[in-house]
Amino acid sequence: MSAIQKPSDVRNSFAGKGPTKYHTPKLAGSHEKRIQRTNFWPGKRLDYSRLEQLKEFVCRVKHPTAYYKKAKDAEYRVSILHWSRGSYLDIRMYYGGHPTAMGLLMHQDVASIIVPELFAALRTLEMNDTREEEQKAKPELIKI
Repeated sequence: MSAIQKPSDVRNSFAGKGPTKYHTPKLAGSHEKRIQRTNFWPGKRLDYSRLEQLKEFVCRVKHPTAYYKKAKDAEYRVSILHWSRGSYLDIRMYYGGHPTAMGLLMHQDVASIIVPELFAALRTLEMNDTREEEQKAKPELIKI
């Protein structure tokens, strides 16, 4: 067998042998088609409008900077979602009163551990902040 001398020989040696579309390896008992992961729960589509109605509103903060000036009514909302015997903390960005995918949904057990560390990190950030007072954003908190 001769050695390959040119890069074009390497490309030509693989011509017609590569996969033409995505294939998953065949496993014993696997389905013929690839399973698509979606935002569907088993048997039915998740009703996001109903999920919004289940949230207990805590507060909201209008977005203070010009970064979202083209978005209508950009704001952050903090809500509590009671689910089964536990609850979730939901911190989410809303545009024009509608929720977006940009957010954080955290179980109460995880939030109770993370929040004290978050406060400590915020204290560190504030102590290291060298901006002048007029350069800082002035967010507006809106309670219930």
